[in-house]
Parts: sequence; structure tokens; C-alpha cells
Amino acid sequence: MDRQSNLLQENLCTELDILPRLQHKHIVRLLGSCMTASKDKRQKRRRLLSWWRKEPKEPEWLTVYEYMENSTLFHHLHPDEGSSELSPVTVSWKTRIDVLLGVSRAIEHMHCHANPPIIHKDIKPQNILFDANWVPHVSGFGLSLVCDKAMSEEFGMGRVITGTRGYIDPEYGHVKPASDVYALGIMMLEVLTGKKVIEDDKGDILHLPSFAVPIIEAGNTRMLMDTRPVPEPTPGQFQALEDVAQTARCCLQEEGKDRPAISEIVAILETALELFCRDEPSS
Repeated sequence: MDRQSNLLQENLCTELDILPRLQHKHIVRLLGSCMTASKDKRQKRRRLLSWWRKEPKEPEWLTVYEYMENSTLFHHLHPDEGSSELSPVTVSWKTRIDVLLGVSRAIEHMHCHANPPIIHKDIKPQNILFDANWVPHVSGFGLSLVCDKAMSEEFGMGRVITGTRGYIDPEYGHVKPASDVYALGIMMLEVLTGKKVIEDDKGDILHLPSFAVPIIEAGNTRMLMDTRPVPEPTPGQFQALEDVAQTARCCLQEEGKDRPAISEIVAILETALELFCRDEPSS
């Protein structure tokens, strides 16, 4: 197999090892898997040294996951140009906070309740799936790391850094729970602004943290907020969104030791959601 095929198989094996360890409302469930052998269809078009020589069969993995009916967070935050499709994620601030809370609870389960703990290493909107009831589920465990007891707090030093551009912890060489917190902070900014982490804005490359964090620090969070959610948030609801923005800023500290623990983030988001709901008009 070529290098890319090897990487895909490694990622799949990692996912098949990790997902059975995790049972949580906000983590996608693996229902089953098996491996078969399949002759590469392309071999009919190949001519090797001898026309009668057969190529070895490559393994083919079949996996079945819990069905996620409503696509990804990325799809709803960044729909195709010209799309008029609306969803609870697109138009509701309450749903957006609820999504961030669900993802944070999943990460908390991985970091604090899984035994041994698990670091996801690829938290991003593309890996957040929605079921039929718009409950968010974390997926994409192909790069994840199991933290066994032999690892110290500085485990991972010198490891090859993997992940998705824009979401990778800037503290290179230190793969740790705070790396997931950094990626979550990026995703919080995407949810608040509706912008991609790296975006071509009228010919200029926009790096979301570099753009957004100074505005949050200056107390101008309202300037950043996505205009699609309706209705306009009340003062109390805006305070909840401000709390989310400030939490995102803290998650993006350069050094992992300066970022909040995931349990702190869960508590802040629970309070923000409660504050937001308190100011909703009664029907």
C-alpha cells in the first residue's frame, strides 16, 4: 500500500481501538466493523513484469456507525455559497451554545472519565455530527491518543504533530489535554463569528484567532458576532455570548498551562446556557 493508504489504515485502526472505550451521549457510537480482502479493480489496467502475475489483495475495512442525519457543524456554519438552507444551528444562538456545551462534555468525558484518558487531537467543526434531534456528536478519532500511566504531564514531547491546519496547538511537541482545549477555543470563535479558521476574505487571508482575539480583548465582541441568528440577543443573552467569547480567548493562550481545564469550560458554558435561556421570551 502507498503512504496515504497506510495512514488511512492506521487512523482507522486507532478509531476502532478507541471508540469502544467511549460511551457518551455526545460521542458517535461504533456499531460494528469487519475486514475483507478485495482485489484492486485497477489491477486490470496494470501491466507488471508478467501478464499472468497477480497482485496481492489489499484489506478492505467495513465499519458501521450510529446514523447522523443532519450533517456536520461545518456544513451549517459554512454552507455552500448561494445556499438558502436554514437550520437550528444557523439561526439560533441558544443552539450554538448548546452545541459547544455538548462538545465540551464529550471532551471532558475523554479527559476526565475515560480510563486511561484520551486526547482527541482533531477537534474541528467537520468532526461534529448531528443526529435527527440536532444532538451534537464528536467523531473523527483516527488521530487520537490514549494516555497510559507511563506518560508524564509532558508526554508527547518530540512527537510528530498531527491534526488539521488552524486547529493545531502552537505549543509544538507537547501533545496534552490542553491541545484539545486550544482546538475547542478555535471552534468557539467559528461558532460566534460564522467565519472559518482560515478564510480568504476579498483576497486577504484571514486567520481567525489573530483577527478575533484583539477585538474580544478590546471589549468589542458584538462587532464579531454572526448576523444570521435571530432574534437579536437581549442584554442578558449578550452577556452569555460575551462569556463564551472570553472563554474562547482563554483557550487560545500560547502555553497549555495558561488555558482553562475542560471541566472549567463545561461549567462556564452551562452557566452561559442557563443565562441565555433565562432571558428567552415566554411563549
